[in-house]
Amino acid sequence: MPRVRPETALRAVRCCLASLLLAGVVLLVLPSWVAAQGADVLRLVTEHQPPYVVVTSGGAVEGTVTDIVRKVLQQMGVAFTIKPYPWKRAQAMTLSGHADGFFAASQSERRDISLVLSTPLAAQRWTWALPKDSNFEPGTAAFMAEARVSAFKGSNMQTWLESGGFRVSPVPPDDYEALISFLDAGRIDAALGGHLGIREELSRRGLLGRYRLVPYVDKPVGVYFSKAYLEAHPGFLDSFNETACSLLAREGVDPSGCDGTDP
Repeated sequence: MPRVRPETALRAVRCCLASLLLAGVVLLVLPSWVAAQGADVLRLVTEHQPPYVVVTSGGAVEGTVTDIVRKVLQQMGVAFTIKPYPWKRAQAMTLSGHADGFFAASQSERRDISLVLSTPLAAQRWTWALPKDSNFEPGTAAFMAEARVSAFKGSNMQTWLESGGFRVSPVPPDDYEALISFLDAGRIDAALGGHLGIREELSRRGLLGRYRLVPYVDKPVGVYFSKAYLEAHPGFLDSFNETACSLLAREGVDPSGCDGTDP
């Protein structure tokens, strides 16, 4: 067996020590949420909500907000998955710990109990859609008392309608496609949805000219993260918000809420 020269062994020991010291320095300078993440994968869930989230026929998840979320997490070096589910189930999965967050979602006090909303990633305006010949006028006492209304199942809008004294459809539709089907079939008198989702579905069907759209309130959307995930990854949300704001600014999007004010 060949003998190892002392100077060769010494160089090997020094090399190993240097590598260990470098690894220690890297761990020290990494943000705490990176160190905490380790082999964790951030599990995000969503639903088909064009144009924010588009689930293709092949099951791929695309869309404007999806693209922003992907770019932000890639810049942060976070391993993640994005999977589509029915909206109500996606939220339940996050609350039960089977997922770490869902999007694209607007703020509500009910959600804020167990979740934390990111900085806004896209504008959204809740909008009523009514037939052009309808005598109902959103915002009036008669509209609230008499008009049959709905949003899609599990949405912030549907919860607001149900708690606001409206005549809400007892069986809410599953998504925008079903919501507009309810409206066009006369099962409801008015539909409430995001301005882009409502307009896109009406346009897709060639129905935009038959309905009038009445804006109600601005409710921007972002990612709701579970408090359990954020507690296990301190500093993650600040980093996510800062990266998102920088990205939106570079792409020429007004990052509402990024200046520390309410969106």
